[in-house]
Amino acid sequence: MILDRVNREPYAAPEFREVASVLQLSLLCFVEQIMGKLNLFLGQKGIRFSLQFFQISQGHSSILRQKAENLGFGVQYTAIMNEGIEWRSEVLARVRALIMQADPDVVEEVKWVKPSNPDGVPVWSHGGIICTGETYKDKVKLTFAKGAALTDPSNLFNSSLDGNTRRAIDFFEGDAINEEALKALIRAAVVLNQDKTN
Repeated sequence: MILDRVNREPYAAPEFREVASVLQLSLLCFVEQIMGKLNLFLGQKGIRFSLQFFQISQGHSSILRQKAENLGFGVQYTAIMNEGIEWRSEVLARVRALIMQADPDVVEEVKWVKPSNPDGVPVWSHGGIICTGETYKDKVKLTFAKGAALTDPSNLFNSSLDGNTRRAIDFFEGDAINEEALKALIRAAVVLNQDKTN
């Protein structure tokens, strides 16, 4: 790759190598976002593959931000990344990976595709719907179809708390994901679905 050659060139100015590094990592983050959407589409077609590649963009983003600040254009970088790298896509991709880890037999579909929402809504099922994932302007919402019947010892549910059936987890920008607790909740939802079908 041209940028790799620039970084290896002993006569290239350090500042130029830094800019090349920022460009290279930015391109990788962009590719990750595109591939994340492709993975959702393939999941709708029943095709699944490893998500390990898509779980590193948050780390890349922090490296890029530091490099940009070192070069003196941190503010410009933040504006560009806020526009080009969608944090909600990152969160949804990470949640999807955790669901797959918690239940390798889960069925993934994309439903409710319409002109106002051409990407549809990801739905994960095993013996019935486990949960759905939706993106809003300020959050990613993971709604458990039978959440009211689930024990939530880690208090992950923070939305739709008044209903008799569903419960939801709203993830806002910058929120940490309690990965082990979320996977435990997914497994509990699968057990609940299987109990109701037996």
